[in-house]
Amino acid sequence: MSDDEKILITGGSGFIGRSFLRILAHNRKKAFVFTRSIKSLKSPEINRGLIESFEIDLCDQVKVEKWLTTHRPDKIVHLAGATQHKDASGQTCNELNWKATKGFFEVLARIDVKKVITIGTADEYGNQNTPQNEQMPLQPQTAYAESKARANEFALELHRTCKFQAVILRIFTAYGAGQPPQMFLSRLIRSALGGKEFNMTDGRQKRDYIYVDDAARAIYAALLEENIAGKSFNVGTGQAYSLRDVAEKTWKMCGAERKLLKIGARPKPLGESFDTQADISAAIRELGWTPQTSLDEGLRLTVEQAKLSES
Repeated sequence: MSDDEKILITGGSGFIGRSFLRILAHNRKKAFVFTRSIKSLKSPEINRGLIESFEIDLCDQVKVEKWLTTHRPDKIVHLAGATQHKDASGQTCNELNWKATKGFFEVLARIDVKKVITIGTADEYGNQNTPQNEQMPLQPQTAYAESKARANEFALELHRTCKFQAVILRIFTAYGAGQPPQMFLSRLIRSALGGKEFNMTDGRQKRDYIYVDDAARAIYAALLEENIAGKSFNVGTGQAYSLRDVAEKTWKMCGAERKLLKIGARPKPLGESFDTQADISAAIRELGWTPQTSLDEGLRLTVEQAKLSES
């Protein structure tokens, strides 16, 4: 990747986006960043002159198209999106993850960008045997997963019909310092450090937890790698842990009283009873990427940062 290539990142102020910006800064790469709020882009990299940020909502199709046709970026990392945690109705997921993203891709196809990396989710696979691999049919079971699957399938269809240079990265359960407060681990850690009860399900469902910096490194690897357009890659660790085991491990790291962790006190939410585990052999083989952070180390870093934030 040459130094004069123009990189655009959508959702740069998000959880994974902030980690990815740090990697770009470490490698002295400049980038444009779309964010809904400049104030939310709290990153020291801004002060190094490496990032130029724009307050643009991806749903504003007119503004987005005007910016793209004016600046004509070479490569795109599309991280912007709504999550199911804040969108019980599924309306925002449909508007942003599907409709706005579809329009975004259509403009990018017209201006002939060199590469578009777009982020998917393990939830696109739905309730299938583990480990999940990229050859499996998508079986999304929630509005969030459906919106991501539709957008990613559209990107691949554009690749087939007009050589749109799309690459899909399906990130499994990302976690780490600075994760959104509504995530399971965030709520768990806040309760543990605050000495409060935490009610959860029986926690038997398993998840493939990928530390946020490892996920960001996978995105950077895909940005550098050539000849991967039209392909999908899983980004996980290849190992799955039950929510119960992760909760007990984290609770102990926080030094909280065991009796305050109420496992089995809540019923399982619909659509979350199945397991996820990534087959990451394609990412290892074609991106030259492997996860570097063990679950114990990632949880330790997450808990330490939470303690600093509360002090």
